[in-house]
Amino acid sequence: MNSTPPLPIPLGSNKEARPYRSRSLSYKIMVTAAVLFTLYYCRCCAVCLTGFVTQWEKDYFGTDVWLELMRPCPFTERLALQPLMSEIDLALSSTGYDYDERKEKFGSYLSSFAYYTSDTVSEKHILRFLTGKIYGNKAYIWIEYKNQGYDSNGKPTNSSGGIIGPIRVRLTAEWQDGKWVVTDHKEHP
Repeated sequence: MNSTPPLPIPLGSNKEARPYRSRSLSYKIMVTAAVLFTLYYCRCCAVCLTGFVTQWEKDYFGTDVWLELMRPCPFTERLALQPLMSEIDLALSSTGYDYDERKEKFGSYLSSFAYYTSDTVSEKHILRFLTGKIYGNKAYIWIEYKNQGYDSNGKPTNSSGGIIGPIRVRLTAEWQDGKWVVTDHKEHP
């Protein structure tokens, strides 16, 4: 018996090799087409889902307000609004306050960002500045946030933000007593 493997038959040398070649080529074409279709389909679904969410929020906020997100924030205005971002960050990271304490510490609008359940002892959050604009002593600021609260055993208690992504919020603020005070906020329900 011969222990060496047989030599491959060069393509195009005889009739038996051609069906093997065409099956291999058609298989490669089908696999490539399936992969491309899957990638295209997934991309279309993601674009459609993102478009649906964007339209849903645009309808809620109104087109004029939604277009504010397209406007870049100058660096000087971003620096001027940084103390407000720090206050929002502090409100998001706060746990253990009852309603009156939250309202007194953060004001009536930012108090909604603080955790209010008694079993929440720690939290993790993501806060991102999107854009903002200062008009004299008034300003608006767009943020995105997502947070998760945890109990003493490390189990999740409640969260904001979901499968679709972080929550976008438009805050209106006024300059009062040497600091920015949030006077209104609009968050998609």
